[in-house]
Amino acid sequence: MRTGAKAWSKQKAQCWIIWLISAAVSFPALASGEQDTDHLFLLSLQELMELDITSSTLTSKTLLSVPASVTVFTRDQIREIGADYLYELINFVPGFQSFRQGADGIQYFHSARGHRTSVKSREVLILIDGVRMIRESDSGEAVPMLSLYNVAKVEFIRGPGSAIYGSNAFLGVINIETVRNQDAFQVAAGEHGRKQFNGVYSFGQQDAELNLAINLFDEAGESYQLEDINAVPLQTTTGKDPRQGADFQFNASVGDYRLKGMISRREAEDYYIVERAASDTNHSYHDISYLHLSKDFSWQPYLQSTLELGYSENAFKLNTEIRGLGVTRTDQQETNLQLIARNAWQYADQNSLEFGLELRNTDMSSVYSTETQGDLEFYPDAERTITGLYVQNQRYYDNGLQMVIGGRFDDYDDVGSSFSPRVSLVYPLAQLHTIKALYGEAFRAPTANELYLVGVTLAGNPDLQAETIKTSELIWISQWGNHRLTVNSHYNVIENSIYSTNTFMNRSEDEAFYGMEVDYAVQLSEQWRLQANGTALRNLPSSDYREADRLASFVLNYCTGPWNFNLNANYAGAREMRVGTDFVKLDDYWLLNTKWIYSINRSTNLYLNGRNILNEDYGTPTRLSLHTTPMPNRGREFVVGVELSI
Repeated sequence: MRTGAKAWSKQKAQCWIIWLISAAVSFPALASGEQDTDHLFLLSLQELMELDITSSTLTSKTLLSVPASVTVFTRDQIREIGADYLYELINFVPGFQSFRQGADGIQYFHSARGHRTSVKSREVLILIDGVRMIRESDSGEAVPMLSLYNVAKVEFIRGPGSAIYGSNAFLGVINIETVRNQDAFQVAAGEHGRKQFNGVYSFGQQDAELNLAINLFDEAGESYQLEDINAVPLQTTTGKDPRQGADFQFNASVGDYRLKGMISRREAEDYYIVERAASDTNHSYHDISYLHLSKDFSWQPYLQSTLELGYSENAFKLNTEIRGLGVTRTDQQETNLQLIARNAWQYADQNSLEFGLELRNTDMSSVYSTETQGDLEFYPDAERTITGLYVQNQRYYDNGLQMVIGGRFDDYDDVGSSFSPRVSLVYPLAQLHTIKALYGEAFRAPTANELYLVGVTLAGNPDLQAETIKTSELIWISQWGNHRLTVNSHYNVIENSIYSTNTFMNRSEDEAFYGMEVDYAVQLSEQWRLQANGTALRNLPSSDYREADRLASFVLNYCTGPWNFNLNANYAGAREMRVGTDFVKLDDYWLLNTKWIYSINRSTNLYLNGRNILNEDYGTPTRLSLHTTPMPNRGREFVVGVELSI
């Protein structure tokens, strides 16, 4: 629980919501003179429907034509909502959820459709400008608390994506595209000692272009009551969750050549490290850097290719204190070398073929030192080589039917091979309705940790096989007037699911679960827009007790004159945590947020961003069963900032 947190009644929450909506409705009285909204952020529903979506097929699609369940957020939508980091945005996507566990104070783990193998987010692949942002050694997120300021668009693909991307695109893909040709920066400060700076800069001349981005944040943290599981019996101690981060990204192009890179560091102190409260010792580091060079080739008007070579380094370090081991330090390192060749061939008026090759080599190591046992190895130096081949055919018929058939073959030199097929049909029933029928398979290769770990209480299993999933989906999209309604039903069967006891094992029995996602959007007027969604999941695997099977969110946006007002909230149903041999049910919760923007002119905005404005004191599940109370989370936080466009 947070120090000094106060419980809010449902009646008080309702009063706050009514007051905020009333304040928004009164905005026209604040705006004098003729309304000028050209420089504000509100996009029409039709414009959102026509957004370019590329991550599902590597070709240009729209929300109606893409053969997948997709949610897209633009840069302006993200700014309206007030989501500064990816983990905040995830909770507004149907079927997705993100919450804090006790790995450290900076990691928020996410899942799609209610399934997650462990404390890591191994079933959803994250890409930034096409670069994998997930560690091969443990499938952990390479950049926790990923800043969204320099993001142009985020595409959330729900369902299997291995037919294009290979391992980890098991239940979803998050494809992030960074901004181009923009010059802007913002400075912000807020509660809990928060300080933030973000900036983007671009330069262009003839066929050359350079785009730069920098993101900096530092937070002193909030105070919590934490459980010290190193103490016998358990004791309560006071701790905070200070954290900081820095990113530098660039994209450069000259003619057909492109160069992109990133350097990033995240640090967290105090709070929990692997669920141990040791304020004087706890410290974690997340580092990544990458450099990718690519060249486009146009062999003929209907055949294009891209060749890309990339190198990246990842490091994950943590310090904590563990009972029986004393002060423990872990150092996990890996390097990746990658070669990608992609080809697109329009071989007939209504047919296209996409095919490609991916080669990836990874060197990994993980060591730890303890006060009582000295230097040890979690696993010896490990090397992994991956070869992936994919092909996809798209066929368009005169009656509007679109068919996609494809698949990808992946060979791992340490765990064998996997084949991931996909078949999809997209058909416009009438001018107002579109039906999508999808089938896809995906896999997740065991990580180095799962194969080779030599731990104190957990050992790896070199005989592990890849886990696979088979997903069938039926999607109905209806658009009439200023309304859009999307209904998705999905059925999933997981084979060889990986789980852990004192080692890692493949389940012999299949795990089947299903669910429904509903998303509704309406353009109420030129000033008002509402979007809401809900998710219901059924028959989740027993190991997914930490995941909520009911999810919802809404975003209400209003703009007039120089003002933009946004009220949004996300809901998570009851979750469970394990205490000893018992399972304890945690309360469901709503988190209500708001953002107010005032445009002084076309280049200057002032804003007030409020997160969890009802100060909801909610807990999320622990990973270990040694705790008796859940993980504490941030309370109400207000941030003020100024943004300048140059």
